[in-house]
Amino acid sequence: MKRQVPAWLLDVGAPFLVAVGRHEIVEVLERPRPFHLPVGPAWCEELIQWRRRLLPLVDLSRLGGAEAVGIGDAHLVLIAGYQTGPEEPVEFGALKVRNPPTSIQVSDDLAAPLPEGAREHWPPLTLAAFKYGEAEVVVPDLARLFNPG
Repeated sequence: MKRQVPAWLLDVGAPFLVAVGRHEIVEVLERPRPFHLPVGPAWCEELIQWRRRLLPLVDLSRLGGAEAVGIGDAHLVLIAGYQTGPEEPVEFGALKVRNPPTSIQVSDDLAAPLPEGAREHWPPLTLAAFKYGEAEVVVPDLARLFNPG
């Protein structure tokens, strides 16, 4: 029997979908007020306040130079929890999404190469890629995404 892992399928405004582990999404926020970040990569130019913390707000549609999704287009922001190492504390970041996440099951037999639109800018931020039906899906490394240094 093949092992299946629960995940969330996300529409982040990129030419492909993104998936994260079901355990990585902590909360869903509707249109939080972002604060502009004067420095940082193009895909992380904003912060949001969440539970008395400032979190990086990542717009994955910007990886590769696409136009920003913007809070008006990204109706929801997902709060994601991640660790930078096995013994490290859980940290948090925020992802802009256009639609509510979809619950899916993923198995190793779905593995595929990175979609063409992700090959130039995504490799250092990617854990895997797979096909889900006809959709191409990228699995980002949240620790690297939220801590690009």
